[in-house]
Amino acid sequence: MVRKNKISRRNFCHIMFGTSASMMFRDILWGDVRKPKEIPSEFIFTQLQYRGGDWNPNPTSALELISFLKRRTSIESPDKMFGITLLDPDLFHFPFLYVTGKSSFLPFNEKERENMKRYIDQGGTVLIDDGSGLTDTSFDGSIKEELTKILPGESLRPLPWDHTVFRSFYLIRILGGRRIVSNVLTGITRDDLTPVIYSRNDLSSAWAKSPSGEWIYDCVPGGEWQRDEAFKLGVNVIMYALTANYKQDQIHSSFIQQYLRGR
Repeated sequence: MVRKNKISRRNFCHIMFGTSASMMFRDILWGDVRKPKEIPSEFIFTQLQYRGGDWNPNPTSALELISFLKRRTSIESPDKMFGITLLDPDLFHFPFLYVTGKSSFLPFNEKERENMKRYIDQGGTVLIDDGSGLTDTSFDGSIKEELTKILPGESLRPLPWDHTVFRSFYLIRILGGRRIVSNVLTGITRDDLTPVIYSRNDLSSAWAKSPSGEWIYDCVPGGEWQRDEAFKLGVNVIMYALTANYKQDQIHSSFIQQYLRGR
């Protein structure tokens, strides 16, 4: 059973920056689910468990990303990935949901689509990762069909390089992954927030290690820099899920522009 010590954007900011600063940032209202009274101290990596296909093609990938996250940031997280279905009421306690696979999967039912829409509407961030490393895949077809039904009239569009997700922790100027299928990250954006982010570059295979501690897959064509960039993007999306657009505040925007001009 997943512990109820989950982290929302406001509580994360409270821990990191103090109460007054946390009030600057966007809060998540989880519908009928009330946030715990205690301030949570851990980020929970949640991954969507769906029917058909392969919802967890690289079982070690989340653990490696969590390890990287804890080494490079002050975020605490258990060394475990939690699989969760769209019918699990605990879904609405988590601000981040990872969805990956290499092939098509069974269609969601109406209740699952309703819950996914509610999750997105109420502040959740979904990172989708096509794990096939190919340009034309059945996973891509399945997930895009579901997004069309869950969010009719909304479409995936390339995210500009000044998007907050590229600067929420690391300043990212190039995309990584096991295989560079696309040089752009796409997403569904509403006003100034992007609750759905989609990578085609097989992030999970770039993160995955064997039980003996060796990388399972080579990253092509760029090698280890692609792997490093894949980890950085994973951290950035998690930070974006927790803090939203705080790096678009004027003080951060000025610093970032100065840094980029000096590169």
